[in-house]
Amino acid sequence: MYMDRDPRFELQFNLHKIAMLDADEWEADYFGAVYRCSAADAQKWLEEFDASTSVGAAALAEKYPDIYSRRGEPSGTLCFVGDSITSDRESYGKIIAKFFKDAEALKIVDCAVSGWNSQSFVGWLFTVLQHKPKYVSMMVGTNDLRSNKDGAALSVTSIGEYERNMRYIIQSLREAGVAVCLTTPPPAHNPWVFETFGDRNWQYADETRMQFVEMNRTLANEYGLYLNDMEPIYAECKATDILLYDGLHLNVLGQRILAASLLPVLFDMMT
Repeated sequence: MYMDRDPRFELQFNLHKIAMLDADEWEADYFGAVYRCSAADAQKWLEEFDASTSVGAAALAEKYPDIYSRRGEPSGTLCFVGDSITSDRESYGKIIAKFFKDAEALKIVDCAVSGWNSQSFVGWLFTVLQHKPKYVSMMVGTNDLRSNKDGAALSVTSIGEYERNMRYIIQSLREAGVAVCLTTPPPAHNPWVFETFGDRNWQYADETRMQFVEMNRTLANEYGLYLNDMEPIYAECKATDILLYDGLHLNVLGQRILAASLLPVLFDMMT
């Protein structure tokens, strides 16, 4: 059975951005109208998401006191590029943005859009470049590697198409003088995916995901990019411990683990 409509879930993953609707992060009245809930509920949820990222940022400060003491050093604009895992209001990007909230010379922009894949960003890369980023952190691939769970098992994007798209994105960013960090895509848990999105014929085969992981490694090595390779960390985790009930999105623990791995890589890139 497909999941019932959940306005909190929709707000958490900023589904309004799929329609290219722009809004202030804290416009509770607007979000109440968009997601058909009360403004009071929207405000409550926004505050809950913000409190969660504050806890995550505090954990980073405790884990990396040296980086925290130097958090004012980076300058320029850092854009986070990705899908719903990155657009999540409790995401690793939001946690890292909260960590750097006192860094006056650093601007952090969430350019992630739920449902987008590498082909989406080929067509809409200008929405990233318009921010004139100095740095881009990119985790793209989950929506590419999704395949039909019937006998065809066709992926949304073949590994060859993914490579072509990623090369275009990377080359375009580098030509604009942008430093790039790639993060490898996380695992999914198909039993939960089937239960939540049962009518959508979706699956996320891990052997396919590993092809995308390897492609990120290859591209990072070839282009001399920064790489946050999460696979050694994910190999030590049970997928059910780091994923939401839908088996697809990282939960709070998963997002904080990702933030803790990515932060020192990004700081190295920005300093």
